[in-house]
Amino acid sequence: INTAAYGGVVENNKLDAHGNPLQTGDATKNKLILEGGTIQNGYGADVRTQAGNATGNVIDLKGATVSGSLYGGALTNTAASGSATGNTVNYTLGSRTGGTIDGGYVDNAKGGSASDNHVTISGTNLGSSTMEVYGGRSRGIGDAKDNTVNFGGSSRAQYIFGGYLTNETANGESSGNNVAVSGGSVNTVWGGAVHGRGKLHHNTVTISDGTVTNVYGSQLDNANTESEATENTVTITGNSGTISNVYGGHANKAGGVTKNTVNVSGGSVSNLYGGYAAQTGAASNNTVNVSGG
Repeated sequence: INTAAYGGVVENNKLDAHGNPLQTGDATKNKLILEGGTIQNGYGADVRTQAGNATGNVIDLKGATVSGSLYGGALTNTAASGSATGNTVNYTLGSRTGGTIDGGYVDNAKGGSASDNHVTISGTNLGSSTMEVYGGRSRGIGDAKDNTVNFGGSSRAQYIFGGYLTNETANGESSGNNVAVSGGSVNTVWGGAVHGRGKLHHNTVTISDGTVTNVYGSQLDNANTESEATENTVTITGNSGTISNVYGGHANKAGGVTKNTVNVSGGSVSNLYGGYAAQTGAASNNTVNVSGG
């Protein structure tokens, strides 16, 4: 298979009374198991209807070669308004040469939330130094909540996000996302990140082993936001090499950082920041706890 493989696809070609295609149709509990062969992209489910949702779909990659991207559940209609919820990607064996892995993905500026999606990557020599991993990612107006990424073994990645919102004008929030790194190597890890104007809170990153360069419990990256990165936590218990920078909360352009926490009990870190406001925001009531390392 040289192009794509799908656990499930939803298209609605039925017409309403006015001759327009109906926009409904969900994808639920589909599964794509990849044990051999070669594909470009894989989808637990691809929802192509405008108002459809992707819920509870799964990819198990345990032997195939994938040259492109993997999506547990994806909304790909150019006017999609639904959500991707409860989708999963498990990657335990096989070759990945780049691209992205998304537990749940919403690919439209008017789309909904990517929440409660999960990615697990753990094995020998998995991934690549250019691979990007997202527990839940939305380009829409919804939220990215309660997504998880578990990354270990001798896996490799460039970026890992627990939850990520990319719409600069939206007010959705990224909260309750969790990333755990127990091995492998990755350049930068974010618990939660927002390019829009919404809230960013209660995201967590835990590093217990592996090689990591930069860690953000949360990051705001919008010059027009008045929001804050609040009550996000990074915990470092061990790692290989030295982590360059660790931020509990980080505001890159505007917005504040409040009540974020970094806990270090092992490993090696060059710079620790409970909260870091790079430009016009304020940093207040952030904490760094060092008990070892």
